[in-house]
Amino acid sequence: MLKNTETGSLSFDFNSIDELHAAIGQLHLDLSLAVSHTRLFESFKIADLKLPNRLCVQPLEGNDADINGAPGDLTLRRYRRYAEGGFGTLWIEAVAIEPKLRSAPRQLCLTRANAAAFSAFAHTLRECARARWNHELCLIIQLAHPGRYCASAKPAQPVFADAPQDTERAISPAAPASLISDDQLELLQQSFIQAAGLALELGFDGVDIKACYDDLPADLLRAVNRPGRFGGSLNNRSRLLREVIAGIKAHHPDALIASRLNVRIDNPAETMELIRSLHSAGAVLINAVPQIATVEDASTEYAALRTLDQSARLTKQLRAALPDIAFVLGGLSRFRHLLPPLAAGLVESGAADLIGVGRAALAYPDMVADLVNNDTLHPECCCLNCDACTQLLKDGGRAGCVLMDNAIYAAEYRAHRSIATDYLKSEAERCRMCVPAPCRQGCPADIDVSGFIRAFLKDDITAAYETLRRSNVLPAMCAQLCPVNALCEGACVAGILDGKSIPIHTIQYVICREAAAAGIIGVRLPQETSGWSVGVVGAGPAGTACAAELLERGHRVVIYERSTRMGGTPELLISPSRFSGAAAEVEALLKPALLQGRLVVKYGCELGDNLSLSELQNNHDALFLATGLWGEKRLGILPGVIPGVDFLLQARSGRIRTVPHRVVLLAGGDSAMDCARFCMALGCRELLIVFADPLAQMHWHMPDAWFRTPGVHFLTMTRPLEYLADDAGALCAIQVRNRVLRQSAAECQPEEIIETQLVVEAMGLQIEDSARHALASLQFTETGLLSNVAADSFSCGMPGVFAGGALINGGDSVVRCVAEGRDAALEIDNYLRRVGIKPENKALLKNYSTIKKNPPKTASGTPYASIRFPTFSFRGSYQKS
Repeated sequence: MLKNTETGSLSFDFNSIDELHAAIGQLHLDLSLAVSHTRLFESFKIADLKLPNRLCVQPLEGNDADINGAPGDLTLRRYRRYAEGGFGTLWIEAVAIEPKLRSAPRQLCLTRANAAAFSAFAHTLRECARARWNHELCLIIQLAHPGRYCASAKPAQPVFADAPQDTERAISPAAPASLISDDQLELLQQSFIQAAGLALELGFDGVDIKACYDDLPADLLRAVNRPGRFGGSLNNRSRLLREVIAGIKAHHPDALIASRLNVRIDNPAETMELIRSLHSAGAVLINAVPQIATVEDASTEYAALRTLDQSARLTKQLRAALPDIAFVLGGLSRFRHLLPPLAAGLVESGAADLIGVGRAALAYPDMVADLVNNDTLHPECCCLNCDACTQLLKDGGRAGCVLMDNAIYAAEYRAHRSIATDYLKSEAERCRMCVPAPCRQGCPADIDVSGFIRAFLKDDITAAYETLRRSNVLPAMCAQLCPVNALCEGACVAGILDGKSIPIHTIQYVICREAAAAGIIGVRLPQETSGWSVGVVGAGPAGTACAAELLERGHRVVIYERSTRMGGTPELLISPSRFSGAAAEVEALLKPALLQGRLVVKYGCELGDNLSLSELQNNHDALFLATGLWGEKRLGILPGVIPGVDFLLQARSGRIRTVPHRVVLLAGGDSAMDCARFCMALGCRELLIVFADPLAQMHWHMPDAWFRTPGVHFLTMTRPLEYLADDAGALCAIQVRNRVLRQSAAECQPEEIIETQLVVEAMGLQIEDSARHALASLQFTETGLLSNVAADSFSCGMPGVFAGGALINGGDSVVRCVAEGRDAALEIDNYLRRVGIKPENKALLKNYSTIKKNPPKTASGTPYASIRFPTFSFRGSYQKS
């Protein structure tokens, strides 16, 4: 085996049995190649069980359980394929003994609550084997405590058996390391024993107490420096393992008890003593995982053969000395299509009772069937040792063979790789750290992109996040929703020089994810409050950004939100397949202010319904209006015709669960694109997107690749004319006309009738009539938006009333709304401090002319200088103190 230094994968140098045999002789190894594979298909008896053959699927975590820890659809699919493929023993991957002791959110976890699911899982696998092979499977379930990889809590809380010497191997190096006590280990024994009892009760044939790699029992076996009953001597270090096995044996005398165990190749005497003690406690099956003191250079040719030879020599000694124990030997996956003669040779030579197959089975679940039927393996189906399955698991994905099972796992692999820290660091290293930086100039929020990338490269997530939030308090939301190709990444010089921009938005998202896990995203509140109160109408991106900035400047804030949760359009309307988590980010940001009483959020408050402008003015010293646009441009009102906003609200909340097979969508912008996603997800087979102008004029921010799918059709340059109703008065068709751009305006295509039972009108958003009536005292633009008194001002022409977000920009990008909310807050803060209207002097605001003639005075009695009404233009000029 030779490591390919360019790709990191292992190249294969043995194209035939003769070449492999020659290498074994050249290296003087004690390995033999069997002429026949028949030994692999012999039955084998262990305890009271008769195993149908010698081939065993070793446990490989898939991270594909359901939310409760029960086997998920992909879990069942993997193991069904093994059972149908002919393997006699299935060693079910690491199953957490308690929900809090999981290494990943989707790790399997056995509890009383999901016991029925595990029972059905075992029953299904047995039925598959009986139907295909007419034999009885042996099912062993591996019980695990991940130790240093405990990740159920946020942040992760790794558990160590000894003082950690290499915390970089923990799942979160920054997380506090916890040294488990002797008392805790005593309690843990009972958790193992209870989980084992439940597994045996549910129909599994045996249980494995996992003691390999870095799980807690394996850590204990290495804890030579630990004091107390579980450290120091081998007798103490193996105490947990022995007493758990003995406890299971005492309650279940006939159970098959196994352990997947690190074996010390460099210290066979200790290994022998350890396994003998486990056998005395009740273990009858050992899955040997070699632990070598000196790790051989992986790039050395034939390293895999040397390792296999060392393992085989040790297990021969162990089997000779301990004949009542069965041994499983693995490590053969990398030999690809030459695995069968090596495996059969190991059985013939007495090095193993069972052959464990891990990644090779993941790639080639039918390998046993092909051996039985064809006496050979198909080389093109064998594991290529690309390590993508392991990488997918490390990246948090659902693991499977990315190459051989690419229809299931390839897209997930690419998605997780794109947000993996090691990949993003390699991309970040291409950043030129430009000064001035075009990417920063392309960002409406003026984020210091080079600054947060520099901190990211130094593993300083706190500094990276602080750099982001100085300009943008909702960086995670913006990272996933902003049209980055037209903003920061579109301006990145690497896009010109390298042909590929730095993935700025992805790096930003990962920084935010890590910051959220570390709990550092809340607003920073000053000790003293200003005494002023500001009302913010709307908890979308603009309203949230304004509220956060005001809170950090010491003001008290009341948010009035029409819905039952915060987040605005991103939370309420956008398809979850495109984005989710707006409310969670907003709530985490504002949580400190809510806890300290600096912020009050009032839900169910809608301007023009149960909220008036005059009421808000009476209750607050200043107002920020960020209600968004919830009105829809309508072509007509008819049963079967639904406005885009209403459709999104109902689809997002689950009130609409299905749509007709053909849907017509009258499009205009981003909301139409989200409507289209929901239509396809809800069962639409033919979606006709009607747009009256050229596609280039459509206002949207989303990639369009997904529209190039069967059933989605764009009808551009097509104008809707009227709806047609059936005898019951419900929609039955829509009449449209396609415009052709020719010299003669009269040259048009004839009118066309499209039969449909559902039309979604998403032609553009506007201010709702009720809100417009409530704001009648303010000025509006010709396009129906709120009018600012100056280009760079958020003042609406009425003292103390400001607006931002979609109300003034018509529904621009999320980052534009966040920037406007932030800048409006600076203007509001400047307004309050310059005018100096304390709550006790608020009556002065009642009459604008009075204020103009008699401006408020300072403590010395002199009027405040530079008081300007009704406009205050401070956008971008007021820096944080």
